[in-house]
Amino acid sequence: MGEKAKNQNNQNSKIDFKEQKQDSIEQKGDVLLLNKINNSKEVLANNNIENKLNAINKGGKDTNYYDHSEKIDFKDYLARNVDDQEFEDIMLEDKRTFKEFFLEALNDKQLFVKTFNVVDPFCPSSLKLIIFILNLILYMVINGLFYGEDEISKIYHIEGDDPFFGFVTRSITRYIYSAVVGVIINIIIDLFFVQEKKMKGIFNREKKNIVNLKVQITKLSKEIVIRYIAFIIFVLVLFLLLMFYLLCFNYVYPHTQGDWVKSSIFLIIIMQILSLLIALLQTGLRFAGFRFRSEKLFKLSKLLD
Repeated sequence: MGEKAKNQNNQNSKIDFKEQKQDSIEQKGDVLLLNKINNSKEVLANNNIENKLNAINKGGKDTNYYDHSEKIDFKDYLARNVDDQEFEDIMLEDKRTFKEFFLEALNDKQLFVKTFNVVDPFCPSSLKLIIFILNLILYMVINGLFYGEDEISKIYHIEGDDPFFGFVTRSITRYIYSAVVGVIINIIIDLFFVQEKKMKGIFNREKKNIVNLKVQITKLSKEIVIRYIAFIIFVLVLFLLLMFYLLCFNYVYPHTQGDWVKSSIFLIIIMQILSLLIALLQTGLRFAGFRFRSEKLFKLSKLLD
């Protein structure tokens, strides 16, 4: 009996030793993962994402996202976009007024408003200012790029004083080309930035698994930093090319400088007015679709989004 008890105790001790060893391995794995997550806190803080993690743990309130004095319901923030639903459901659930929707559309489309009035946690003020300056330079470069030989010849052979707005009739074709090219370039610029809906998707998928959520957000933070660096390199190279072109253009065609400067400023003003009109048209079509229960008008407004 003593030998049997002794053998049984030895087996139990072996089993306990194996269980302790297994627990130790799992604990080490957890420690490594938590250390990795803790090391990423600085990155998360720089992108205003850690605030959202705290919001989940505290029950759904984010008190430091857009404004320190404003409390945001986290559930509302993660709710599905109302425009992702069927047309009839959108009419019932979208409670925004004409003014509210117009201001949202204007914030999204108007360059000056988007730069100086909209707070974007995924695009710091410094980057927004770089994009703003880049847009202004691009308008001027594209405007100069489409000067034709006939137009340059007309400017050179103008007799007497050219009316202050005499450049307008000569610039209509250039303005159309500039608007098209400007839209394409802005689409390319947007490729460097992570959309906020990507972060919302991560929160919605992983909100029940806090550890996995932190890991996914850390990966997103690294992706944001990499894209920012790539964008800065892209802008530096592009700035050098654009400035070189502008110097060459003004050196080769000195007589077009006055016309080019005036038409470029006028182009910038036109583009800002055009963005305002597009926002107004989009809002009008949307609410006309609601008023007349026309899904076609609503879809037409979505094309301007």
